[in-house]
Amino acid sequence: IHNNVLKNGHKLQSGTYCEASAEWAPPWLANGLFGEADFTRLNLQGKLFVPVFDARPESRANILSGYAGTFLCLDKAFGDEIPLFVSQSIGGRKLKKALGGAVRGFEKRSIDADLKIAWNNEFRLNGPLMAGAAGEGILPIIFLYGDAGYYKGFSNAPEAARDDAGFLFSTGAGIAFDLFGAGQIRFTLDLPIYPERLDGKPVHLDADVGLQF
Repeated sequence: IHNNVLKNGHKLQSGTYCEASAEWAPPWLANGLFGEADFTRLNLQGKLFVPVFDARPESRANILSGYAGTFLCLDKAFGDEIPLFVSQSIGGRKLKKALGGAVRGFEKRSIDADLKIAWNNEFRLNGPLMAGAAGEGILPIIFLYGDAGYYKGFSNAPEAARDDAGFLFSTGAGIAFDLFGAGQIRFTLDLPIYPERLDGKPVHLDADVGLQF
């Protein structure tokens, strides 16, 4: 793990984060108790934040500031018995949603695959404090995003579909609220570009806890 991401009093983030991890589940390690498992999962991920501007850097409370961020993740599982939850998630120190969800605008926990690549890009605009003291109040965050993803292979699929592969693209905008530095809630208007959502909707409204990355 490498982490030098910093956040100042105006909630501007800067720096990089990188992580590499491996999961190993051999069949002899009591993995038959709750279903067969015999797999290895490798995960690489990293993120970068770059401040863009701060309208009043000398002010104790944020007035208006903005920064850009990007997150890239590669997740690969292989083995004779890959459990469904592995295909439906992205590994690492904290388990994340699978490609549906990691690429916003598509049904969460959809697009199961053994190989998953997700790329999130955002520009975040921090607004003025709505309530509370500087640095510990309710701070609105407006964001624009563009996501992309790739998937290949699904060991649990019927044989004819086990080697399926494809790309995903989406864009959108939303607003989040940082709650006294303890966490965020966010509301997003998603525009899936390719492929079409399973329910056929061209636009999706979503609410979730925390920022995407």
